[in-house]
Amino acid sequence: MKRITNRIKALDFARALSVLLLFLTFVPEGPLYGAYIAHAPWFGYTVIDFAFPAFVTLSGTSMAIAYRKHVPWVRLIRRFFVLIIIGLIFNSLVSWEFHLSELRFTGVLQVLAFTGIMTTLITSVSGKWFWPFTAGLLILAAYLGILLYTSQFFPGSLPSPDHNLSGMIDPFIFTKSHLYVHGDAGYDPEGICTLFSAIASTLFGYTAGLFLNNKNIGRNFLKILALAAVLLLLTPLLSNFIPIGKRLWTPSFVTLSSGATILVLAFAHLIWDPQIPVIRKLMAPFYWMFEAIGRNAILLYFGSSMVFSVMHHMILKMNGNTLSVFEFSYNWVKFWSSNPQLGFIAIYTGLWVLLAVLLHWRKLYLTV
Repeated sequence: MKRITNRIKALDFARALSVLLLFLTFVPEGPLYGAYIAHAPWFGYTVIDFAFPAFVTLSGTSMAIAYRKHVPWVRLIRRFFVLIIIGLIFNSLVSWEFHLSELRFTGVLQVLAFTGIMTTLITSVSGKWFWPFTAGLLILAAYLGILLYTSQFFPGSLPSPDHNLSGMIDPFIFTKSHLYVHGDAGYDPEGICTLFSAIASTLFGYTAGLFLNNKNIGRNFLKILALAAVLLLLTPLLSNFIPIGKRLWTPSFVTLSSGATILVLAFAHLIWDPQIPVIRKLMAPFYWMFEAIGRNAILLYFGSSMVFSVMHHMILKMNGNTLSVFEFSYNWVKFWSSNPQLGFIAIYTGLWVLLAVLLHWRKLYLTV
């Protein structure tokens, strides 16, 4: 099977799914969904724990495709600084903290900035698929070794919220006031330590992207499927040393999240990219919506989080009462819906999807 167009549709589809996963974090607290959409408190994982790691893995895939001919170093360096600056603004709006003395320096966009630079440097050594894959495994092995060594000094010989590597290193570099929840959590999920895992995730995604550059869909599928299988099979082995946990992005969580993301990418590639004429016509309307979300993934991923924060912090005064825009919106949904949690998230997600569709129709995309 041969791909007709140059655009790899599987990547847009997978990115769209990672963005839609994020919207589960906006479900209001309540009895029906609260237990299912909350992040795992420490070890373990829930479905929304995969949203950002999947986005990071797929960023590596898109790099392999975008830089297959040459690396635009000037643009890449500019992207690094732009992401850092936007990341600080994003942190300020999401936490509603506008004092520089308490502004969080670490964050998701900062992670994307560093993984972009480091992945490009690492992959410049060789263009073969085994190099980014091997480099990712070596980085995970180093991170695992550091976690095991430091954990022997902690109670129970395992990291905990009160005793962990991030809680030792990140406050020393940034000071507590510039960390996740001002350091009160005892760790930073996007701190210095988790960069090991983020870079490894990006490298695994980059490996998958190298496979996607081939026009033989069937061969690509088998290679990407094998890559996902290897990562998923490594997960139980690594979890014997340090359990699966998103908070510190433990090595076993990296192989699980990257493996699951690449598995989705493999089947998406098999379904969307061959474009057999009859199937292409039938599937085109469905793909178009996912393409709209995937091509504006940055806007939806981070824009929705900023708007949601503004909704929580912007206060309205009505009939002598004060309530946030979120409370006003949610109360309105409660007025007419028997399931306000589902009703609210359906409307909020739907509005952002509608924006993505309109922008896609006008061929307007936010890229960094």
